[in-house]
Amino acid sequence: MERLAAFVAVLAIALGTAVVLAWPVQWLWNNCLVTAIDGVHPLAFWQALGIHFLFNILFKNTETSK
Repeated sequence: MERLAAFVAVLAIALGTAVVLAWPVQWLWNNCLVTAIDGVHPLAFWQALGIHFLFNILFKNTETSK
């Protein structure tokens, strides 16, 4: 039962983190870029989350400092 509770807690934390990370991307796109550029469509939450993860993969700093 403790493993199930731990799994649910990790799942809740992951979902909360996803919301916190995707919401600014969605907000900036929909409120700043859509109004400034013609022909650009608003983003949904899942699209914003995907863009966030894509940029995280592409632009993550992999250098290690010694």
